[in-house]
Amino acid sequence: MKELNIIGLNFKYKDELFNDLNLSIKLNTINMLIGPNGSGKTTLGKIISGQIKTKNIYFDETLIDPTKYIIYLDKNIKLNRNKLKKLQKTKVYSDFNLDITDISNVSLYEIQQLVNIAYAISLKPVVLILDRVLDKISNKKQILDYIKQKKITLINITNDIEQSLDSDKIIILNNGEIISNSKPSTILKNEKLLKENNIELPFMVDLSNKLKFYGLLENNILDINEMVETLWK
Repeated sequence: MKELNIIGLNFKYKDELFNDLNLSIKLNTINMLIGPNGSGKTTLGKIISGQIKTKNIYFDETLIDPTKYIIYLDKNIKLNRNKLKKLQKTKVYSDFNLDITDISNVSLYEIQQLVNIAYAISLKPVVLILDRVLDKISNKKQILDYIKQKKITLINITNDIEQSLDSDKIIILNNGEIISNSKPSTILKNEKLLKENNIELPFMVDLSNKLKFYGLLENNILDINEMVETLWK
């Protein structure tokens, strides 16, 4: 298997409409699904994961039952104590360094999300869909790196463009249509495309662009520590 493919999707839900939608996602990659509110991101995530039944989800050219391979999590899934007990017996639990009794540095909400993510990873899905789950988690990059290390394909549904800096691809969805499916370096250079879809540039990209315009930088710098060091030279 090389790709997750959505082929010829026609689906209507309330005001959301997918008309012959096609999308290819390379396996073992981190993908950000972004777009304005009401663009269909959550509905598409539920279709891909099989929570909404269709017959449009494929691995390469083979039609699949996505519920056997794909896990969908959203930010409202509550902490399940039985799942936590099962998770405590797995290596993922120790890898995540989870201790439900130590909440001095993180919120209960964040622990809940971390446990849900870790439990999903322990089930070894081919594809994991996180619907705004990472938005309020402090160590996003570490989690994304761990998911990639486990060779799990991630579809990260979010409105937080800052998370694009740790993604392999950005998928822009608007009005039920795939507007773009490209590398962050390509999309983040296209300010017109972002503005047309009500997406702001990540802070560090915007800052780099402005400093380059005034001749204070030669190249974009996306790490804030590297930026400070460069400007102080």
